[in-house]
Amino acid sequence: MNVFAMEQLMMDQKAEIENQARHAWKWASLHHAVKTVIPNPNFEAKPVVLQVNPAAACCAACC
Repeated sequence: MNVFAMEQLMMDQKAEIENQARHAWKWASLHHAVKTVIPNPNFEAKPVVLQVNPAAACCAACC
């Protein structure tokens, strides 16, 4: 095998590896995007506290 054929083979192998890497990166990015775009919502009911006596709210710590 001459030098030109060896170099051509190496360039073809490099292009194939780059294409496989791009394909894997695209699918990994898509898989990650699907996970981040559609989060699992976790809704919890939280009690609402109403201030009945405005005189008790004399400082920020009381509010």
